[in-house]
Amino acid sequence: MSLLVLTILAMATPVWASPTLELPYSEPSHAPLSDNGLGVSSVLRTHSLDSEVTSGTVAGAELGARWNRRLFPQVQSRLAADLFLETGAVRQRYSDAFSPRQQLRLREAALLAQPVPWLFLSGGAQEQALWQSRLLFHEQSFPSLIQRTEWKTGNLSYGLRLEQAIASDTSTRQPWGNWANGGPSFFMEQVFARYDKGPSFSASATLGHFLYRDLSAPSAFQAQFFGNTVDGISVDDARFRYAYQGFQAGAQAEIWFLPTWAAAVETEVLRNSSSPTGTNFGWRARLTPRWQASRKLKISLPVEIFRVQPDAAPALFQARQFGSSNRTGFLVGVQAEFQDPSLVLAAEWIESRPVINQSWQTPMTWLQVSLKSDYVVF
Repeated sequence: MSLLVLTILAMATPVWASPTLELPYSEPSHAPLSDNGLGVSSVLRTHSLDSEVTSGTVAGAELGARWNRRLFPQVQSRLAADLFLETGAVRQRYSDAFSPRQQLRLREAALLAQPVPWLFLSGGAQEQALWQSRLLFHEQSFPSLIQRTEWKTGNLSYGLRLEQAIASDTSTRQPWGNWANGGPSFFMEQVFARYDKGPSFSASATLGHFLYRDLSAPSAFQAQFFGNTVDGISVDDARFRYAYQGFQAGAQAEIWFLPTWAAAVETEVLRNSSSPTGTNFGWRARLTPRWQASRKLKISLPVEIFRVQPDAAPALFQARQFGSSNRTGFLVGVQAEFQDPSLVLAAEWIESRPVINQSWQTPMTWLQVSLKSDYVVF
């Protein structure tokens, strides 16, 4: 549905909305309408990585902003972007994915309409974080149309999300002529449910189907160095050996079993139906104990294990710190959240190695320390 139609629908109907401003790094465009507002964030970080093919240290800052504006009672525009300012030295044999970044990244530029209480329609550049799938996405925004329905019964909410998108990849060049049947596309359908019993317990689950089409030769050429199986020897004739369509499922839960102690669990599985067994499956599982040390300090200790076979999903869209595809390993971290002012100090250590040995993928160590702060301007 075009943005013009969304606007007409929204102007003709009343609004049911949440007054909460979304700060950067919060829920993206599938969240309810919110009031006008501007939120900004800053992240200071340094990370080091070490492997036989890639090693180095990078330090810098990430500045983010999100602006929500009501255009009509039932229509809102949303704009969010990050500015990366990094410096450092990285030795890379096959790819520049870990190089220091000095760039502006668009996270969201979209219109959201809520014509009836249970229906949300949005179009524009939209964050793929809405699918809550780290095995599929990391820092991607696709031009897309999204339709979402949601109903609520007591403490239970449930619904359906659909997306039709252009699978944009800004990390490689993509000239015309390298797509077999037109531009690259992505489609996702997902059912979701969430149970929320106040601050003491919450749980959610998702089940979805994904499909990529016509990913480009430059994307395939780069993806082979991150684990995908690729045919062809140059940037112009490289092709993914297998198509990418399949199923993704995830579940999360958090329970405060004592006034100051909680535990959160998170798990996800991914299966590509178009590649052979032994190359098509990915999973991850995370446990996070939390301690409310005081009214202004909460400490979390995440631990995660993961295993992603070579062709579970396109590697260029996956998280670089986990080694993208064809990786198995673990994460150990610590995070301290402060209130007044809002600060998050975090450190994470990731060890990974290839599932199937390849000359351009070797065991890798990733260590990162970061300090994040959020502000509501108005």
